[in-house]
Amino acid sequence: MMTSLVGKQHIHPPRLIVLDFDLTILSLHSWAEKIKNEDVALRDVRDDVADLDFFQEFVCRAISRGIKIAIASFGRYDVIQAYLDRAVGPGIFTRENIATPSQYGLSDGHAIHGGKVPMLEVTESFTSLLSLET
Repeated sequence: MMTSLVGKQHIHPPRLIVLDFDLTILSLHSWAEKIKNEDVALRDVRDDVADLDFFQEFVCRAISRGIKIAIASFGRYDVIQAYLDRAVGPGIFTRENIATPSQYGLSDGHAIHGGKVPMLEVTESFTSLLSLET
């Protein structure tokens, strides 16, 4: 039934998908487990990423369709970057599309007043992600 409803509507694909990191992309909470940047290279990314094959395919398909992907997390930027480089390769996720509290004058690992929504509203790089050339 849902398929027939979707087929009749003019649905536009999203321009930006923003994901949480800990307990979303990862099956664990890297901040709570005190994982450091240098630890990531020694860990089994297949064990730590909730579903590595799915995540890789999801990222690949989104990029191929011109959909931008970003991360908004209260975790540590360097740990997030290290995991994502191992999961999907370097260059796909950078400081431009990984938002953490350190971009807002706080230490990573601390919540921002208002949650993650202000991270998206204030960050100029997220705004620039919406400026697609298509």
